[in-house]
Amino acid sequence: MSSEDYGSIEKQVKEATPDDEPEAEGPPVEIPIEEALDNAGFSWRQLGILLVMGLAILTDHMELEVGTLLGPELLCEWDLAAIQEAWLTAAMYAGMALGGVAWGNLADRIGRKPVIQIICVLGTVFAVLSSTSAGPVEYAALRFCAGFAIGGFHV
Repeated sequence: MSSEDYGSIEKQVKEATPDDEPEAEGPPVEIPIEEALDNAGFSWRQLGILLVMGLAILTDHMELEVGTLLGPELLCEWDLAAIQEAWLTAAMYAGMALGGVAWGNLADRIGRKPVIQIICVLGTVFAVLSSTSAGPVEYAALRFCAGFAIGGFHV
């Protein structure tokens, strides 16, 4: 490229930037990360967000454990074969695999915060509904739906 080409590129860049933006003067100021964090501080709002998200992660993992721990009990209660009990457990994990993909794509479009709010509500609804299921097919379907909701929590 010749020096004339560079002048043309600079002209295009200047035309693309609005005139009302102030131009930075001098080199950028570098602040050590420790100093930046000290200046930012830690507020009650941040503590509240940390607490709520911690509880959400806790309930997510409790939901996984409950589904796994209930398997042997349901095996006896509904007189299931071992393979049927395994399918009940696998239903939630299959829902999580599909939910992660679906919720991840939605979160890329509308944002993480609304998706996490939707996931928390849906996960709670399907977890409560699965506790009232009358048989293994209904339980597996509701656990799949709960897994679908929970699967997006980690996106």
